[in-house]
Amino acid sequence: MSVVKSVDYTAEKNLMRQLHGNIITEESGFLRKVTQKHEQLNKKAVETYYGNWEDKKDIKNTEGGVIQRRANAQVMTNAFYDLVTDFYEYGICTVPQQLCILCEGAFGWWCSCGYAGFSFRTGFRTPYAMNLRHHANRFRAFVGWGQSFHFAKLYKVAENASCMLAQYERSQSWHLPIAQCLNRIIQPAGDTFEENTKRHEAYLALRLGLGEGMKCLDVGCGVGGPLREVAKSAQGAHITGINNNAYQIERCFAYSKKYGLSNVTDYVKGDFTNMEDIPDETFDRVFSVEATVHAPKLEYVYAEIYRVLKPGGKYACYEWLTTEQYDENDLTQKKVIHGIEEGNSISKLYSIPQCLEALRSVGFTVLDYKDIAVVDEATEPWYYALSRANGIRGFARSPFGRIVTHTVLTILQTLRLVPKGTMETSNLLNNAADRLVEGGEMNIFTPMFFFLVEKPAEAK
Repeated sequence: MSVVKSVDYTAEKNLMRQLHGNIITEESGFLRKVTQKHEQLNKKAVETYYGNWEDKKDIKNTEGGVIQRRANAQVMTNAFYDLVTDFYEYGICTVPQQLCILCEGAFGWWCSCGYAGFSFRTGFRTPYAMNLRHHANRFRAFVGWGQSFHFAKLYKVAENASCMLAQYERSQSWHLPIAQCLNRIIQPAGDTFEENTKRHEAYLALRLGLGEGMKCLDVGCGVGGPLREVAKSAQGAHITGINNNAYQIERCFAYSKKYGLSNVTDYVKGDFTNMEDIPDETFDRVFSVEATVHAPKLEYVYAEIYRVLKPGGKYACYEWLTTEQYDENDLTQKKVIHGIEEGNSISKLYSIPQCLEALRSVGFTVLDYKDIAVVDEATEPWYYALSRANGIRGFARSPFGRIVTHTVLTILQTLRLVPKGTMETSNLLNNAADRLVEGGEMNIFTPMFFFLVEKPAEAK
């Protein structure tokens, strides 16, 4: 079902097919995705992206670089997502899976020595060793960011692996705590990252008051993870996503078909700072999740959102911004923020006051705003998703997981099993993760400044 007119992007789709090959939606498809990419086109995407960041050599003087990036924002961000989308979704799934199988082999050897009831004659596997094989298969679906490329408010888990390790010294049957500890790492107690992510997305549907018959737009929808979650929470509303990257749009359509949501979702290929194919006053509600930060200026995308909203319509957003603690004259802080911008295709981060002023300048009435990244007694810092990631899904986001991924990709690129540019993409994302953690620890950056605004009912 389409709310807006479909846009013909056949030429871009054909180029996308040349670069990416066939659309793959299997959870274990990372290496298939990467190895089928066209080497020269992938290398060109790397050169296109990095060509916009020469100013990092002189961090004191970045004004010229900002002007260049704002002029090239659409091309730059398209190249960025052509490079990173597969990494964001699943990381390198085969690495942790094989590690788990190796662990099973080692555990089986330990069992064969008589520590866990293993019999040489029968070759019987203990439940603990067999359980590892089960979890090895689960690795295939729980690595990376999945289909939602964003952070979330992290509620504390009930316990951690270190508590389980403390049982070793107190237990006579010490193989039991090992199995329990492995289970804890594989399936953490308390709220998982995925549960926090879904809650973060459903909050938008709640604040927007989405309901039966409403038409809603997701601005910068990625591969559609948040959009589909909002659609499930929206009680009959129809959600349209707009995205200027042909590869991600094709993945959006494939996922909606796969999950049976095609009747309540649709996707449009287009520039969210110039949504010329969407008529004025089309949508009842609009939301965006850490996406409008890619606009050359926030005023550009906010003005277009205002235009396509009906009078009385509401817009909810999670925005990437610098906090009041950020001092641009502090070169250490500026280097961190510039690293966040480079690692995430951002022309220039706005501050919180600049964001609110941009909203008001295009006509919005600000109803509510708050920095959801602020930690309270029930939550942990948002950047723990990168610095202290736990569980199988967290492996690829963790510091050790990123090292493993980069090492494997280095070997694969040296052997010419993955296209040139793959290592550069891995480096880009690793550096981005480090700068994001630093920005969070210094409290100079937030990836989840929430606001809810309204287009006045009398607006024309």
